[in-house]
Amino acid sequence: MSLVTVRDAANRLAGVAADKTSDQSAQFTYCYLRLFNREPNPGELEACTQLAGVSSDPKQGLAELCLALINLNEFLYLD
Repeated sequence: MSLVTVRDAANRLAGVAADKTSDQSAQFTYCYLRLFNREPNPGELEACTQLAGVSSDPKQGLAELCLALINLNEFLYLD
């Protein structure tokens, strides 16, 4: 996938998560469920909070988090 395609996917996922709830923890959980089919553990939630908090814009922070999640090795698989 190209960077533009991946970034667009991250922005769309963040947008859907933000539309579903205003609760940041629930947004992170939604993203984990969509990408990994599991909920994040407490340590992962803390890491999400820290990463998303780097941006002054909450929507941008959530999009950056989604981009990072998409790029995790857990998201990849070999067939």
